[in-house]
Amino acid sequence: MSLLAWLCQLSSSSLRYPHSTWGLRRSGSRQFVKHGIVRTSLDDRALKKSDPKPRLIVGIDAEQWVNEAWHLERAGLFVHDTENPMLWFIFCRLARLYGAAVAPLFVRSGAHVPGPRLDSSNSPVPPDHPIFDEMRKFVKAFGFGWHQAPAEALSELSLMNRLSHVDVVISEDSDALVYGAAEVLRRVDYLGSGTITADAMQTQVISDVDLYPLTRGSMLLVALLCGSGDLQPGVDGCEFEVAHKLSRTGLGDRLLDAATTMGATAFRNYLNSWRKCVKRELETNAKEVLDHPYITLSNNIDTSWPNLEVIKMFTNPITSISEGIRFPAAVREAANLGELARLSEFHFSFGTPIGVLKEFESRILPGVAMDALIQHTVGNISTDELKNIASITRFCPFSNRTETKYRMEVNLVPAINAVLNSLAGTRAPVDDVDVVAYVENMPEVRAKWLGWKFSWSIAHAIVQEYLLSIVNCTQN
Repeated sequence: MSLLAWLCQLSSSSLRYPHSTWGLRRSGSRQFVKHGIVRTSLDDRALKKSDPKPRLIVGIDAEQWVNEAWHLERAGLFVHDTENPMLWFIFCRLARLYGAAVAPLFVRSGAHVPGPRLDSSNSPVPPDHPIFDEMRKFVKAFGFGWHQAPAEALSELSLMNRLSHVDVVISEDSDALVYGAAEVLRRVDYLGSGTITADAMQTQVISDVDLYPLTRGSMLLVALLCGSGDLQPGVDGCEFEVAHKLSRTGLGDRLLDAATTMGATAFRNYLNSWRKCVKRELETNAKEVLDHPYITLSNNIDTSWPNLEVIKMFTNPITSISEGIRFPAAVREAANLGELARLSEFHFSFGTPIGVLKEFESRILPGVAMDALIQHTVGNISTDELKNIASITRFCPFSNRTETKYRMEVNLVPAINAVLNSLAGTRAPVDDVDVVAYVENMPEVRAKWLGWKFSWSIAHAIVQEYLLSIVNCTQN
């Protein structure tokens, strides 16, 4: 069980996405969890940004999505009849993100993945699998970003997060914390409806906890002692509580500092003396941070621990910055609904005109409003273009203005036409009488209630027009 899974298990009765990366076997301090993790939503997290135009930039490891899809298909958990269940899994998640105030940036691992990762069995899908190119096409059609990292995607995303290029990293892998990610979201609810909820973990909050501070260096020590999945086994018999308490001696911080500042030869020499310090502390409990000395545990540490390549992978990973490459701009373009329709028609068994319209009506069209609002805030469409798509028709005032909601109506006709005009009719004719009848019965307008903060941030243009119309009607 990973550190993140362990934390969430204490704060939630059900753990929907267990991911084994660190060998944690028992629960720990609830006080630590209280300060370390918060259930939130992507929209709420976007509104907390200092940017007056909320748009949460989320970094996502493309391989993790593909691997999760592979495991679900292998387990026979897909109930939807489709020709490409792995791609269908990815499509549904992308559709959920489409309706949120987010700008997703997907990062794929490159050619220089470190040796420990290459030897890992956590990546069952080969890098040359066609699913990655198919996924990229869908990601781009939704208007989301795609980036090829020179090495491991997770280390690239963690650095992006640390340098504020992305606001959060969505990952079930606790190794993101060891890489230095500032904020990690996990247990993201892609299956529900409404706002997308997730467990947010900010390392700054954790490191400020007086009782059990946990820095990047201490997380590195915990990962090395407890084991990091199948990258390296850790020390036999070392549980999280012992490793965590031992990290309060500063041994992890000293190791991290040495690994990032020393040359290779000097660090090897330092590692020998550092290992002796770890063994001595376990044997004597000189700092009095442990419950008692752990002599047997100390005896289990030999010269093969810790793995030098694993330390190097965590502390000095190859990234775009180290290779002199700039990070890509984290932007969200307007979705190409026509391209999405063409891709769906080609890849999925529901790809008849009516089938595509049904799926888009339930999964894609609800996000048209948010997409238009985001495109307006970043300057991709004008205010007049936004008004052709969305308008405010009424509001529910409250004595507390922060509870006031505005009803926004979205014109779906352009979106429906874009879908129909792009279908090739390879599975069924587009001009069939049943298709025409189905389109005629589709609602042309979809309503969405906006809270006060969203109304006066990304929807301020149409809200102001609505309020001015009320004033003019009153005066007349």
